[in-house]
Amino acid sequence: MNGPTTAFDPIALLEAVDWRSTPLGARSQWPATLKSLLALILRSHRPQYLVWGPDRRFFYNAAFLPVMGIKHPQGFGQPMSEVWPEVWHEIEPLVSSSIDEGASHFFEDRPFVLQRHGHDEQTYFSFSYTPVEDDEGRIAGLMCVLNERTDAIEAETRQRAQMRRMQELLQQAPGFACVTYGPTHVITIVNDAYERLVGQSRDALIGRPVAEALPEVIDQGYVTLLDHVFRYREPFVGRSLPVRLARPDATTEERILDFVYQPILDGNGSMDGIFIQGSDVTARVRAETELRRSEQALRDANANKDRFLAVLGHELRNPLAPIHTATELLRHLVRDPRATQCIDVIARQTRHMTALVEDLVDMARITNNLIALDRRPVDLNAIVEGAVEQLRPSAAARDHAVVTHLADRDVVVDGDGVRLTQVVTNLLSNAIRYTPVGGSIRITVSRDNARARIDIEDNGEGIAPELLPELFEPFVQAHRATDREHGGLGIGLTLVKRLVEAHGGEVEVASEGLGRGSRFTVRLPLAS
Repeated sequence: MNGPTTAFDPIALLEAVDWRSTPLGARSQWPATLKSLLALILRSHRPQYLVWGPDRRFFYNAAFLPVMGIKHPQGFGQPMSEVWPEVWHEIEPLVSSSIDEGASHFFEDRPFVLQRHGHDEQTYFSFSYTPVEDDEGRIAGLMCVLNERTDAIEAETRQRAQMRRMQELLQQAPGFACVTYGPTHVITIVNDAYERLVGQSRDALIGRPVAEALPEVIDQGYVTLLDHVFRYREPFVGRSLPVRLARPDATTEERILDFVYQPILDGNGSMDGIFIQGSDVTARVRAETELRRSEQALRDANANKDRFLAVLGHELRNPLAPIHTATELLRHLVRDPRATQCIDVIARQTRHMTALVEDLVDMARITNNLIALDRRPVDLNAIVEGAVEQLRPSAAARDHAVVTHLADRDVVVDGDGVRLTQVVTNLLSNAIRYTPVGGSIRITVSRDNARARIDIEDNGEGIAPELLPELFEPFVQAHRATDREHGGLGIGLTLVKRLVEAHGGEVEVASEGLGRGSRFTVRLPLAS
């Protein structure tokens, strides 16, 4: 053989071999059949080779060069056992079967380990062996037409590995997951959660278009939605969407889903399929719906309660005025001391009832935003002095020492004097009520930066820590163990908070615990 050349020149390749020293003899003596077959494969654009003669001489065409690798050009015309020694033990029985016995063979994706680039390579070929005759009609060789499938098999292997990996990943997904392929949305991967959702096994789903596997979703628009995502390559996110799914007993069940349709693009950016992932939120949505229904029922009940209290307050208010008038009239007409004593009880209880009803009416007004403030500049020193003077008899009756510390100059706020007096008297009345006989109460008026401040402190019963956060809510005082001995509806502090907030201020309470007194602080914006 002459020096190596990488170009495929059939004439040069044939002339490079001294055929006289081979069993084939000089080329001029070759059978016409051999020459015709050799010319046929050399003209073919498909990978082919010809094996001829007792020592199995190996001839191939240009399309076969990728299979030869570095074995070209030395391998042209040489015995096949010398060209492919690494696989000859596999091929020789097939070659002998075709040439010696006239058998034809076809193999699909048959594996071979070849050394065509200087190292072992796992390869795959689909090929056929066809016996061929010489001029006398005797089988003298074989023709092979082949197709290398190595790249395709490796791609399929990678794809199967990716599919297995994706299946493993989807199995770990917190919700249901599915992958579809192509414009008909053929289901290729599903996880266990998806099987449970649709009520079908993986075997019943894989390989079928969505419209075939789940025909009940067609009329619900989900297949059309998949078509849109596939056509325009736009993801879709669904929130709390209902879907009716068929069940084995021929019924349907509605589920509510959060899900996403995410386009899957191949390496060239072309649309390949759709990744479907989501969660069954049926229980959550139904719970939220029930919660909203319950909240609305509570709001309705609360509104009905407010309306009832408003009506009750007005209905109780109406008879109190004539009772009070009649009591005062009796006081002037009756001279019997025992009767006078009874009249005093009636008058005192009527005043108490009137105060409770007024609080109830005010609470109804505030709740329904019906309080109108008559705002003008007022001095908090004067407000506090008036409230203390008003409640001095109540404090004296319980032997309380009430100490007032007024600011050294006017503390003017823009407010309703009547309502602010109501705030102070309510807080002071609470201090008197919850401070044991002989206690002390201190009221301080001051300035706190740009705000006016009123502090009412006592050394009374104090407040439990767990009650502090909700003390200003309506009727909370009803929970206090000692409250019933002091009376009251438990709405006085709520009125205080609402009235202070209506003036743009805030009120807070502090107490170190039961038996350690309390301090209420009111802050209001100073007038400009």
